[in-house]
Amino acid sequence: METLNSIWSTDFTINLLAGFTELLLIFIIKLIREILIKKLTLYNRKRYLYDKRYIVLVQCILAIFTAMLFLYFNYDSLTKRGVFILMALLCTILCILILKETFKFWNLGLSHIASQIAIDTYSIVFKSTNRSFYLVGTNAYSFSNLLEFEHMLKRIRESSGDVKLLLADPNSVGLVEAASNRGVRENLYGNQARLSLGQIIFLKRKLGINIEVRMYNARTIDELPIFRAMFLDEQYCVASISVYGRADNGKYFPQIFAKNNSMQNKISKTMYNIVYRYFRSLWNNSLQISTVTENELFEYWTKHALIINKENE
Repeated sequence: METLNSIWSTDFTINLLAGFTELLLIFIIKLIREILIKKLTLYNRKRYLYDKRYIVLVQCILAIFTAMLFLYFNYDSLTKRGVFILMALLCTILCILILKETFKFWNLGLSHIASQIAIDTYSIVFKSTNRSFYLVGTNAYSFSNLLEFEHMLKRIRESSGDVKLLLADPNSVGLVEAASNRGVRENLYGNQARLSLGQIIFLKRKLGINIEVRMYNARTIDELPIFRAMFLDEQYCVASISVYGRADNGKYFPQIFAKNNSMQNKISKTMYNIVYRYFRSLWNNSLQISTVTENELFEYWTKHALIINKENE
């Protein structure tokens, strides 16, 4: 009987309650995190685009609260409580300093920075877009035949949105120079541009959607775009630096996810607005594809659609 009483002592009961409380708080932290992700994310899978600041703040606050509660239940000595409370306060100050530095990125509209381009970037972007899609790049060869791209176009059509694609003229000398620097066939990038443009024209006619495509003529490799950028629903921008003449095509360079903070007073200084102004500048100085050129590209795609994979060998 005494043994049983010693087991169910007051201290043991308090420690047991503290353990259950900590487990409950961990569960609550994970639950709140998932709720926030589902609320703020564009696409809730292994990779997602969302504004991380709210999740970071909530996790910091709950972690500190959990530590304080743990100390309260597990230490009855005022000295021990004081030491660990001081440590918790120091951690709080550290969190504040980290958040202060992080806010510098948030003020620029940066919600995430990846060390390299994610393999499934296009898939994530297309599944996350519903109302509008703008792009500036060299060609659309990497994504024009993806099923997610077609599904995105259908959703944009249903929402009466718009699609704007700014791509290189297949006859650009800059594409030949880029291919030559990489050590591949000189007509590789030009052929990829023709095939992807033909695929886009096919989808445009098939879905009955207004896809506005413009082309720029890069006379040298230096006139090719600096950024490869996509704008999603006028809310997010996914951009990376375009590198020409490399075997990896710059896929190991950083990739940024910027949010359009339209409520900020100094909106022109946000990363989204900087990249968007660059896109608008190129867009306004480019030419819309004529009906004749569109028919020629569609005819080229029709003849070569069955050998698209061989074009990249």
